[in-house]
Amino acid sequence: MSNRNLRQSEFFRPIFAAVIFVASFGCGTAQAISITLDNPERTVVRPEFGTTRVEFTGQVTTDDGFDLSTFSFSGPVTASGQTLHQILPIPTLATSGLLFYFDVAATDVLGFYEFDGFAFPDLLIPVAMIVYECPHAGGGICPRASADYSLNVVATQVPEPETLGLLAIGFLGFIFAPRKHQLFAGTDAEEGEHYRTHRVTTDRSPI
Repeated sequence: MSNRNLRQSEFFRPIFAAVIFVASFGCGTAQAISITLDNPERTVVRPEFGTTRVEFTGQVTTDDGFDLSTFSFSGPVTASGQTLHQILPIPTLATSGLLFYFDVAATDVLGFYEFDGFAFPDLLIPVAMIVYECPHAGGGICPRASADYSLNVVATQVPEPETLGLLAIGFLGFIFAPRKHQLFAGTDAEEGEHYRTHRVTTDRSPI
C-alpha cells in the first residue's frame, strides 16, 4: 500500500464536522448516558492477503426517558498520520454486544492507530466512539458519552504474559535436563567399573 497522507482526512473533515453539528444541535454536556468497551485496545495480526475483521464489543446505557439518538465516529491514525484502508469504523447501531468493527487489509501499514484522524495533526487527541441520547418528548438537553479505542496492527501475534512465562520455564528445563542426564550417566559408569574390578579380583582368588 502506498503511503497515504492526510489529504483523505482533510476530505472527510467537513463531513465529520457536519455529522457532529447535526448530532450536537440542541445538545448539552450533561453526562447521563454511558458507554463501555469490553476491550478498547485491540491488537490484530495483519493478514497476508485479503482482510481480517476486528470487532469492538461493549454496552451503551441510556437514562429513563431518553432514547439513543446518534452514533459518531472519527477515523484512527498513527502518530505519523497513517490511515487504515478502511478509514472509518462500521457501526452496528446496537446498544450491547458488537458495537462497531474494522476490516484490516493486507495492504495496511503496520502501526498503532490511536489518534483522531480528523483532529490530527492540529491536536493529538485519542480517537473515540461518541453516542448521544435525547428526551422522548424531544427538545431539551441531549447528553453525550464517549469511549476511546485503539487498534495495533502487527506482523505477528504478540505473546501473552502467560505464554511468555511458559516459554521461559520450558527453556530452563531444556538447559538443565542434559546436565542431569550426564550426572546420572557418570554415576552408572562408576558403578559398572566398580563391579568389573571386584569381579576380576574375585576370579583371581585361590580356590
